Amino acid sequence: MRYALRSVAHAGLVAFMGTLSAPATTQAYSLTTWSWNEPVKLQLVDGREIEGRFRGVLGRTSDPGTHVARYAKWRSKLGASAAPALGDTLLVTRASGEPVRGALRGFADKVLLLGTEDSCRCLVLPLNELTEVRLDGGHGQDARAFANLKRWKSAPSLYSVALESEGGEIAVPVTMVASREMLPRPGNRTTSVTVGLLVCAVLVVTAAAAAVASSFMQPML
Repeated sequence: MRYALRSVAHAGLVAFMGTLSAPATTQAYSLTTWSWNEPVKLQLVDGREIEGRFRGVLGRTSDPGTHVARYAKWRSKLGASAAPALGDTLLVTRASGEPVRGALRGFADKVLLLGTEDSCRCLVLPLNELTEVRLDGGHGQDARAFANLKRWKSAPSLYSVALESEGGEIAVPVTMVASREMLPRPGNRTTSVTVGLLVCAVLVVTAAAAAVASSFMQPML
């Protein structure tokens, strides 16, 4: 009897630890469609196709159409002088490579997404590799530079697919993708974690109750 109780308690503990070790990110996406570095082809809403090697998904969200509103709300709290607006033309200086210029498309997973001549392609610029970002609204080098770029890591993310192409790493916003069959599907890990915790609680309570009952059934010496 005592061996059985120990087995039940041990099983409950193992299940509980396994649940705790699982990620608790809400609205996570399972990357089961593409493998890293796999050649992929995206069908765009304008009928074109973009090819490249898969470099992951940036800024996962269940509703990519709300990005503009979420970004505006975030920027209003941070302050207009602390972060550029979507569409602002920026001059970006990097630790390595030539400075680049383009319209701000957004941020995602600690990278800045800069627009190119192709509205479906964004340059992926890691924030920790940037030395200076300044507005370039026709004032050239006289335009003010932004300070404390680390604060931009908290910006709402633009949900996009990262690809490695001939020109380097680019990001394609999912709102520009016409065929989304291969895109990761949303799933709520919070629900699975909660269920796991409830199951563990039931196991522990059951084992404890059985132990108490067993103690009363022991013969008196």
